Amino acid sequence: MMENNQQIIILQVKQKSQTSSNCLIFFDDGTEIELSMDLVLKNQLTKGKVISSALLSEIVLEQRLLNAKQTAYSFASYTPRTKNQIINKLKKSAFSDTEIEISIKFLEDFSLINDADFAKKFINDYLLKNKAGELKLLQLLVNKGVDKTIAENAIKNFLSEEKSLEMAILAAEKKLKLLSNKPKKKQKQTVYNHLLNKGFSYSEAQKVVEIVIK
Repeated sequence: MMENNQQIIILQVKQKSQTSSNCLIFFDDGTEIELSMDLVLKNQLTKGKVISSALLSEIVLEQRLLNAKQTAYSFASYTPRTKNQIINKLKKSAFSDTEIEISIKFLEDFSLINDADFAKKFINDYLLKNKAGELKLLQLLVNKGVDKTIAENAIKNFLSEEKSLEMAILAAEKKLKLLSNKPKKKQKQTVYNHLLNKGFSYSEAQKVVEIVIK
């Protein structure tokens, strides 16, 4: 490990590739690092320049923070993500707690993290393709890292009792079509269990079974 007062000389600075704006820096002690062009220009890193190992360590840490922010930004801007999903992504990329914290703040400043908005969009998109009750939606959102209170509020604002009951009836009727040859008792039990698996409450399931199966 280099001592903080060790002086090292830059042997070469070259662009990583024609498609990359990053540079590869080679030092006389065998060290090789990749830096953004901004950091190269900021620190005036040119061939023959002598810098301390302490300064190099600071530059490397600054580059790591840039990498963390870029990773977080790319991940969050590609498709809506929860705060927890982004944190897990950065952890898997081996960034430190401090780097993750700063990156999350960076995204929040650009309004790229908003779990309440994420929950609303997720509920809307999910219900366009699936019939589901409050309990199912809550489980899905919490599994994605949305705070339970935020998830509950989003569901409450989006899913009225009437709308939930309407979806439960549609889900029950669809399931019932597959049970036309079954005895009524079997139909009721199967539809009831199906609605519970879809996340509808016990009271909703009971009510809907009585509505669709006379």
